[in-house]
Amino acid sequence: MRPRVAVVIPARNEEENLRTTLDALNVQTLRPELVILVDDGSKDRTADVAMRYGVFVLRRPDRGYRATGSPVLAEVINYGLMEIRRRGPWNYVMVLGADHVLTENYINEVIRRMETDPKVVIASGVIAGEDRINRYPRGSGRLVKYGFWTGIGLRYPVYYGWEAYILYKALQKGYKLGVYEDLKTQIQRKTGKFTKYLEYGRGMRALGYDQLYAVGKAVLSSLERKDLSVFVKLMVGYLSSEVCHYDVAPFVRERQRRFITKRVLRVFGLNESSKLGYYNSIA
Repeated sequence: MRPRVAVVIPARNEEENLRTTLDALNVQTLRPELVILVDDGSKDRTADVAMRYGVFVLRRPDRGYRATGSPVLAEVINYGLMEIRRRGPWNYVMVLGADHVLTENYINEVIRRMETDPKVVIASGVIAGEDRINRYPRGSGRLVKYGFWTGIGLRYPVYYGWEAYILYKALQKGYKLGVYEDLKTQIQRKTGKFTKYLEYGRGMRALGYDQLYAVGKAVLSSLERKDLSVFVKLMVGYLSSEVCHYDVAPFVRERQRRFITKRVLRVFGLNESSKLGYYNSIA
């Protein structure tokens, strides 16, 4: 039985890019049964293009700016997810950027690999040439098992760190994530270095990042980019953001403290059993 797949595309003024993205969706070896475009106040013909492709369009009023990089984008996507829930049930839900072009076997191949391990509930390929801070399933092109997502509400929290929240929630519940680096896709806008470090820092705070881990993350990111401002922006975001008590925060901190402990013990050449014994003694 073919999996039932629904797709939500947030879009604002994407008339020029949307055709190519939808062309790629139409030739998928496993085509989605439902594609919903959330027109986020476009002033061009984004909605008209989508409707010519048979896409179901939801319209939102123009707020005067793009939602990219802010929690507002979570609201936009959630608007589409509500319609997906209304028309469900499904097997998989995918969030896709309006300029994101998938290879024709992308959906089928990601799902095929996910189904070889029932524990994998969120997975994606990668974008060619993209500079990423973490090797987690990315936001656009991410396929999520419907049963898992409905179990935690089928929505993103509207706060910084919203995109990573469901990843940590999956891990907290004992599930796995998949990143298939041989499945390379393209975006139509010029890809480049990640730049939203202030927002990323706020997300770290919201998700409950351990302070030492956050500092280490900022240092390493700054060294990798050879740019001191990366460290400054990450830490300003982390320290200036109000604490958001996501329910995954204790899990995130504990996971990061285990990671730090193992790294420190590795420096001293201790074996795995020694690491575990030491960690349990200080937990």
